[in-house]
Amino acid sequence: MACIIVGRPNSGKTSFLINFAAYLGLNSLKISVRRPQGYLANQTMTIARARSNLITCHSHTTRNLQSIKIVLPKGKRGKEIEIIDTCGLAEGIHPDREVRMGMAQTIEKILLCKMALHILDLSAIEKTTSTIDNELYQYLKNSVGYALLANKIDKEDALAKITHVRNTFSSVPVFPISALYSRGFKEVYRFVLAYY
Repeated sequence: MACIIVGRPNSGKTSFLINFAAYLGLNSLKISVRRPQGYLANQTMTIARARSNLITCHSHTTRNLQSIKIVLPKGKRGKEIEIIDTCGLAEGIHPDREVRMGMAQTIEKILLCKMALHILDLSAIEKTTSTIDNELYQYLKNSVGYALLANKIDKEDALAKITHVRNTFSSVPVFPISALYSRGFKEVYRFVLAYY
């Protein structure tokens, strides 16, 4: 089974992937990166190295699908799931071909996914949510395994925006989280475990 992480650039998708793996007890990550040409590149790195190498404040650092496999405690043997990080989706046509290819990979994976965790950046919300976030919600809201993770609750004024997010995305579970500080992960873990 696979779970896809989607959202806009710099919403905290990669930070969530790495810190959620750490929350679940992993000390190192075996990351599979799927290039647009179709081949896989595998690399193993510690959690600390993954944080320093893969998390930045620049848009579109993640340009390919990258995934890790985690065993959740379910039954006698546990249940292995693949969690897939994606290229952030942005409005318009991006000038960088590699970013466009990454976004195309993301859209293709969304069409095939059975479970999606949609990361929404609370610090980027002013009066309304973005077109991309609204379109993701409209497409995925009828999926059984879909939840919205309202990220960056550690930022100033973020908690005041939670009510607006819950009203806007009223038909799906909304979990306030801090991907950077691993806050709210217990509720996300329960949601994922219940689905599988």
